[in-house]
Amino acid sequence: MKTKTRRKNKKLSESDIAFMLENRTTMPVNEIAKKINRPGPTVRAYFKRNNLDIYTVLDDDGKKYIDDNYFFKTYKEIADDLNVKVHVIRNYCSRHNLVKRIRPKYVKPENIKPLSWAAKIHQEIKKVAI
Repeated sequence: MKTKTRRKNKKLSESDIAFMLENRTTMPVNEIAKKINRPGPTVRAYFKRNNLDIYTVLDDDGKKYIDDNYFFKTYKEIADDLNVKVHVIRNYCSRHNLVKRIRPKYVKPENIKPLSWAAKIHQEIKKVAI
């Protein structure tokens, strides 16, 4: 004989709603759903019905903070400082070409062979004949 499993009430409790509203800009929807033991589409539907934005839009102060600190801090540290999700910082940096790579200055080595690939690059960069 099959036993019936008790189904959780479909209505969201006040504590669930408070948790969702508090963490909607800092946690992914699926993680919020796991914490309150609900399916992800239920959480998304609640946000959609109440016209609540899941995604964080950075203000001018946040953008300036990222511009000033992207090179010295990790995405996670910046996200914690601004209280946003990490992917918001990563997307902003990639859209605005904020890259952490340092390109060394090109110095002509003494042993470049004429007509070699390195010589051609050197000629392009420095506009020098070898």
